[in-house]
Amino acid sequence: YAVSPLFGLNIQMRNYLKELKERPRINLKKFKEIVLEKGKRQILFLVPAQFINSFSASLVTISITALFSAKILGYYSAGVRILDIPIVFITSNVSKVCYQRISENVANKKPVLRTLMSVIIVLSAVSIMGFGTLYVIAPRLSEIIFGQGYRVAGDYIQCLCVMYAVRLVATSFAGVYTVFKKQNFELILNILLIVSAGVSYVVCSMFNFEVTTYLKFMNTGYTIVYLLMLLGYIVLCKNHDKNIGSEE
Repeated sequence: YAVSPLFGLNIQMRNYLKELKERPRINLKKFKEIVLEKGKRQILFLVPAQFINSFSASLVTISITALFSAKILGYYSAGVRILDIPIVFITSNVSKVCYQRISENVANKKPVLRTLMSVIIVLSAVSIMGFGTLYVIAPRLSEIIFGQGYRVAGDYIQCLCVMYAVRLVATSFAGVYTVFKKQNFELILNILLIVSAGVSYVVCSMFNFEVTTYLKFMNTGYTIVYLLMLLGYIVLCKNHDKNIGSEE
């Protein structure tokens, strides 16, 4: 978990270190320009979006505790630890590389949709195979990793596999909204995650559904939001390529 985010840094650092000597020293005027002008959208939209994204994960934990019990929360937390491993190892590194390549192409007015779609296809294949396999072996795998009695954690994993498969692909392009200065879209989508978690909680509280039903509700809502996120990336890249073509 600690080391995996570092793997993608060496690609990002190459050009930075190469051009470091040519960069002028930053002064107070330049600092104000970055923060108050160029970085304003980052502060107004992206920072709240990241906070809300973290809160949406915490909200699920709070909801499970309120609706069910600490024991069920323990099984859920164990299952999520397994589901998070591909996200940490793949998403954190792919997102760095994709962000760099797409931002460079946009800056140089080069097409980006083909790059985006090729990565989406590869990641989708990896995600489907990986989480598809996990869906099949999850109950047994949970017992092997955590011990006897943890088979139920595998049942919870099966309820969330679809959402995590889509999430792996969608969050691998974190930063694309920043490239196109559409951080407000990212904020809206993260708010929808909160809304989805809230609706799942209210429905399950009203009808006293079991935890697996709650997780399926949450899985459906979050999956839709991540698909919308992915669609947003495609539309922005497509519009960028279209604008380049019209200029030519």
